[in-house]
Amino acid sequence: MHQQFKALSISYKTAPVEIREKISLGEEACKHLMAHIREVLDVQELLILSTCNRT
Repeated sequence: MHQQFKALSISYKTAPVEIREKISLGEEACKHLMAHIREVLDVQELLILSTCNRT
């Protein structure tokens, strides 16, 4: 069985606020995006991780 791992990341350190605002997702939008990605790309497992910069 061939497994692939792909990642897309955006950092507050490198992406300007304008870009981060465009990709900001609420809970419902995130659910819709995940369903769309699963359908279009035929993926079985998917994780979207969004964190805040509070460290």
